[in-house]
Amino acid sequence: MKRLLVVLGLGALVAAAATSWLLGSQLVRPASHSVPLPAGFPAQVVSLPGPGHAIAGWWLDHGGRSPVVLLLHAIRADRSAMLSRAKLLSRHGFSVLLIDLQGHGETPGAAITLGARESADVPAALAGAIQRVTIATSRPGSILEVLPIFLRNGVLHRVRTSGGSPLTTREEDGHPGETAARVIADHGLTAVVVHSTSWRHQGDRVVLTYLGVVEDPGSTSGLDVEPVSRRELARGTATGAPARIEVDAVVEHGLRHLAWLIKDDRAIGRALGEPWERALAGYEPEPFRSIG
Repeated sequence: MKRLLVVLGLGALVAAAATSWLLGSQLVRPASHSVPLPAGFPAQVVSLPGPGHAIAGWWLDHGGRSPVVLLLHAIRADRSAMLSRAKLLSRHGFSVLLIDLQGHGETPGAAITLGARESADVPAALAGAIQRVTIATSRPGSILEVLPIFLRNGVLHRVRTSGGSPLTTREEDGHPGETAARVIADHGLTAVVVHSTSWRHQGDRVVLTYLGVVEDPGSTSGLDVEPVSRRELARGTATGAPARIEVDAVVEHGLRHLAWLIKDDRAIGRALGEPWERALAGYEPEPFRSIG
């Protein structure tokens, strides 16, 4: 009887050890697989130098000096698990880097080490993001600025990020109007009219402004909305640009331009109709121009 108990005890220990080994092997086995970029997610697929391997990621750049957030997934997941958080941060004006930690997704690794090796990917990814921002901000280029406007009960409202800024992105290859329409759609807004209204210099860059007439987003867009207030346009001298141009002045000029378009462009007039004609009746029409 005693011998039987010893045998049973040893058998239980062996079974427990084998089960632990099998479970542990499954836990640390690399979770490698392809991670396709989701349709409609306007990120750039990147490969960043890591500690002995390349780190796969998605880089969503808002341009300018927008804050950068690095998103890290859970064990045995991949960067796509952080997609909803990335979209939320993007709507609020943050640039976002999503990576696959070593042994996950498209980043190679011999084993998942519960943070021992994965932790080294974090400073490497941050260094890669800082390098990209440094290069971008030190190189002259164009910024695309989008000002979404909508009507609510006959009153003009503008949409902005929670920090009070317009929606911006770095100008990409292709037509900037298409990029502006994509920026609007990426923020969950439905465009009715998308049209360039002005351009200005900001440091060593050109800011190209698009006005986007959108449908009323209600309270589901995750963005801030506020009624539009009238402003004086920024005026310079006969030989120089204004010393400072506030966003409210850019909105004012955009609406004056829209007041001109609704009368001059039949397609836009048909798309907006009488409610917009009434809302814009007090705006002095102006064409597209430089404002600084």
